[in-house]
Amino acid sequence: MDREQALLQLVGDVYAAGFGAVSWDRVTYQVRDLLGCSVVAIHADDPISGEGLVLSNPGLDPDEAAKYEAYYISQNPWLARAASVVSTGTLFHGEDLVPQRELRRSEYYNDFARPNAIDRALAVCLHCEPDLIAFFSLFKPPDREAFSEDEVEIVRLLSPHLRRAASASRTFQLLRGERRLALEALDLLPRGVALLDAVGQVVFINRQMHSILFDDDGIFISGGRLRFSDSPSQKTFASLLGRPRLDASGGARRVPRPSYGSPYEVVLTPLPGSDGRSAFAPLEGRRGWLLLVVDPDLRRRRPLGRLKRIYGLTDAEAHVADLLAAGRTVRQVAGIRGTSVNTIKSQARAVYGKTRVSSRAELVGRLSELEVGAGLE
Repeated sequence: MDREQALLQLVGDVYAAGFGAVSWDRVTYQVRDLLGCSVVAIHADDPISGEGLVLSNPGLDPDEAAKYEAYYISQNPWLARAASVVSTGTLFHGEDLVPQRELRRSEYYNDFARPNAIDRALAVCLHCEPDLIAFFSLFKPPDREAFSEDEVEIVRLLSPHLRRAASASRTFQLLRGERRLALEALDLLPRGVALLDAVGQVVFINRQMHSILFDDDGIFISGGRLRFSDSPSQKTFASLLGRPRLDASGGARRVPRPSYGSPYEVVLTPLPGSDGRSAFAPLEGRRGWLLLVVDPDLRRRRPLGRLKRIYGLTDAEAHVADLLAAGRTVRQVAGIRGTSVNTIKSQARAVYGKTRVSSRAELVGRLSELEVGAGLE
């Protein structure tokens, strides 16, 4: 493969790396081999705090990269000068910032750069803000000539592609982070959540939906789709999912359970988005549905362990709090507990004091706050 073909392939890999199809290591390895470098690195540095991260570094031992991140970034004379003179897109030689003679007298050079065959430098600034500068940096060892005009021209041609791909990569990383946080948030909900595509195929289910499916009490997955053992309910939701166009009507239904427990409360609604297309990950612009399942029996099972731990209730007080929040009268609680009404009143006062509420309604609200974290027990 000649140099022109290698360069064309390299440009393609640069964009592939930006969109996450290949790793950045593939790009930096190719540049290293194409230009005869000792080290090629993508690194992000904070010139204010002296902290940084080496993102890709073929030719540099991982332990040495860790040393750079831990200490030598703060001693890097190139970075100290670059912070005040470069901007996004700047292509520069190391000597444009620090004369070679001055560099070779520095601690950074003698204790870190030279032992790692880093001497001559050529770099492109990919991103520049006061607290974050990202570079695509190429280095040659002390026994090699400086970068030739042809080599500089190759890096110059690559520069706009590197910047665009790096920007895309940063955007995708932010989106992936947002997606991860969104899905983790769904896992905290005390109700089942399923994301379905336009025809009802399951795309995602949260932790509580896993628990509901595990109970095998009227809701199950077959052929990749959520289904209901109750025939009328199955027909209703199949009809909704079979509509050729999504609309805002959705559907809500109480779904009976074979165990004769309290019926599930199920809501099916189109996911929000432009022209009926979901703006919610991981459907990424495809049409989709949101299915919510509430298990009333589970909802009534208060997280008593958290209640005792957080508010310092005794076992008896936690049980009384649970029964009162479920709507029982003091006399009913006394009957259930097998004790006197006065004892229950005394325990109720202790519950109100420890949970810092003054009414049963406030107690219900206080206990409901614990439900979000109940799935983490």
